[in-house]
Amino acid sequence: MKDEPRTLEGRRILVVEDDYLVALTVVELLEDAGAEVIGPYSNAQEAVAMVTSGAMEIDAGILDVNLDGETSFPVADALAARQIFFIFATGYGGSVLGDPYQNYPRCQKPFDPADLFQRLAVGTAAQAGEQVSVSASPAQERASVLSPGLVDGTVAQAGI
Repeated sequence: MKDEPRTLEGRRILVVEDDYLVALTVVELLEDAGAEVIGPYSNAQEAVAMVTSGAMEIDAGILDVNLDGETSFPVADALAARQIFFIFATGYGGSVLGDPYQNYPRCQKPFDPADLFQRLAVGTAAQAGEQVSVSASPAQERASVLSPGLVDGTVAQAGI
């Protein structure tokens, strides 16, 4: 990823992930893409407290759905209430999200970091009212359609 363009330059990304090694990898990859990482948080209560405190400006979030037996849905609710873009990251199928969350973007683990970061770049730019050019690869074309209707991620050959 170090040779990749810094697609997330200057963006502040909240990471909520309970698997220590996955969290470290995601943080490193986000930083390589130019992001400032907030967290990682391993449980929903701490992440919600940070979001609702307003202590840090957040551009987007990556939320692992299952956090050691609890869900990240309270974090999703806190982000949605503040109109902050987020993506669910899960190793489970889409049905794990349930009705209230089915239409939010989701990346299936293991995910392709470039695809995930392109989605974050487009989602944060759209949230900020900016234009983003998207390359023509199929994964990135899917990433450019970041309405809540986009729910499937790309499984990577060497993903996270």
